[in-house]
Amino acid sequence: MNLRLPALATTVPLAYASSAFEAGDLSRANPEKIVMEMGSEGKRMYFKTNHLELEIGKAHKLVLVNTDRIEHELDPAEFGAKVFTSKVEVVRDGKMLAEIKGSVREIEVGPGGEVE
Repeated sequence: MNLRLPALATTVPLAYASSAFEAGDLSRANPEKIVMEMGSEGKRMYFKTNHLELEIGKAHKLVLVNTDRIEHELDPAEFGAKVFTSKVEVVRDGKMLAEIKGSVREIEVGPGGEVE
């Protein structure tokens, strides 16, 4: 399944909710890590990787890294509605500052920040 993210600008373990339990207990799975860089070139903001393909029934960990001097946001819209999020971790210098559970509708990452 292909999912497109809007060009706006966390590690998030992800699994498709409709099939998450068919493949077993994903809370104990070793998630595939996907790093997405958020930045800008001139007046244009970007994501590197700007295309995600996630396997149904498999755990994924999305890490958003803001390499810029300005805040970037991710508005997952359709993506967020179709993906089960077990938790979001806010990390600074490799240390977890906060853990957020439940549906995620928008994520803002501050300058030089990283969210797991």
